[in-house]
Amino acid sequence: MFCRNCGSQIDDKAIVCVKCGVPSLSEKKHCQNCGADTSPNQVICTKCGVSLTTKIAGSKNKTIAGVLAILLGGLGIHKFYLGSWGLGILYLLLCWTFIPAIIALIEGILLLVMDEMKFNEKYNIQPPSAFKW
Repeated sequence: MFCRNCGSQIDDKAIVCVKCGVPSLSEKKHCQNCGADTSPNQVICTKCGVSLTTKIAGSKNKTIAGVLAILLGGLGIHKFYLGSWGLGILYLLLCWTFIPAIIALIEGILLLVMDEMKFNEKYNIQPPSAFKW
């Protein structure tokens, strides 16, 4: 078994890592934000939506996505950022009509006011889909 914090090898029956002192995977983890019990391999707290790891692989930031939608949304840049390549290309192809710019302005506002937990569930936990709205 390996430590979830430093990666050093530890005994299967160990309670804590002898190198860094972090509890082993067999013990429950707790959310640093709200204190809720979480499972050892859980990456986002289901109670408050805060990341339980320092960085989720491929994680997206809702503020960046919202600002990209407002400023460069007519070109579909926010769709590319969020992993919706198909819609990003569609926005790019139709950018001369200004319809994607209007839609993107609304999407940007919705992204900025969206709940953090809902944003994480939609864009950080599920694998990206090319035509995800």
